[in-house]
Amino acid sequence: MIGVNFVTLCHIFTMSRSPYRESLLRLQEKGTPNHLDFCINMDAFSTQKREDRRTRKICHRRYYLQRRNRFIYIILKRQTDDEEAQAARTFKGDKMISQGPTRGKTKGSQPDFSVPWHLSDVVLVVEDKKFYVHKGTLSMWSPVFEKMFLSEFKEKTASEIPLPGKKAAEIKEMLLVIYPTSKVVSEENCYYLLSLAREYQMEQLTERCERYLLQREKTPHQAVDFLVLANEFLMEELCKQCVEIAKHISITELRRHEKYTLVAPENGRQLAERRVELLENKVLAGEQKVNAVRKEVKDACEWALREIARSLYRKKYPEGRLCPRALSDCVKLLEETAVESSEINVILQLLQQRLRGIYEPFRTV
Repeated sequence: MIGVNFVTLCHIFTMSRSPYRESLLRLQEKGTPNHLDFCINMDAFSTQKREDRRTRKICHRRYYLQRRNRFIYIILKRQTDDEEAQAARTFKGDKMISQGPTRGKTKGSQPDFSVPWHLSDVVLVVEDKKFYVHKGTLSMWSPVFEKMFLSEFKEKTASEIPLPGKKAAEIKEMLLVIYPTSKVVSEENCYYLLSLAREYQMEQLTERCERYLLQREKTPHQAVDFLVLANEFLMEELCKQCVEIAKHISITELRRHEKYTLVAPENGRQLAERRVELLENKVLAGEQKVNAVRKEVKDACEWALREIARSLYRKKYPEGRLCPRALSDCVKLLEETAVESSEINVILQLLQQRLRGIYEPFRTV
């Protein structure tokens, strides 16, 4: 670059559209620069051009990534919308649209059991209503139905099994709960489901009802009601929870409860024990607070005795003898001074009386 004629280079760059054209024009206006300034100026412009090119590449890359992410989002949203539209076409509200002569049910829907569906092989007749169900499902949940279908009973070969004395709405709720649907145990169906579960020996259904009742909020008064219910249907975890809640009710209130006579003896014993433990803990906590106050009063009285004794001792022996430190020595000095001073006598009697009250036990009126 140094060996090239500078005038020629200036002519070439100024006549062309080179990025150095403006810079060379400015240099010509200032005067003819030397070759070194010209090379340094060209290197600076070259570096700036590379940085501009790198910046443009980064901007293009960011723009490409944004477009690509936007395109992916649009594709995923269209797929989700298509799935929701398909689900909306399949279902109408909570009821499933019929799918042809097979009358099949889509997975996750709530069947109404009024028509044959999914290889149903037995019919339960309740209040002149028919429920098409499966022997296998009923047998897994209930030993009563299992024995009915496997033993030598007439129901073994019967296509319809009547359930006298039952309500159709309650039987349907029970079927919806034991079948893989979204039906859950609630306040409306929990109590008659417990009765059906006990009659048909459905332990898993009883556990579901118990889990719901464990999550339900209860006052101490309501806990007594649920304690009777838990004992009736053999729900041990619910019994423990109700005892822990009902222990906060007083004996007088418990005796006034309408279901007091229905509380089982074992549950009553547990409730009494937990009530006694609660009262003992309260008394113990009260005693700890009283002992802390006693200690503060004792320390204050002893500090007062020592300070008064030291003050009297310094007044009696101003030459600087060592003051008494033991509490007995301080009391002895105060007793000697109290013979001569009525004020010290009154103070000493008050402090000793307060100390005796601290060390003596409580007296109940």
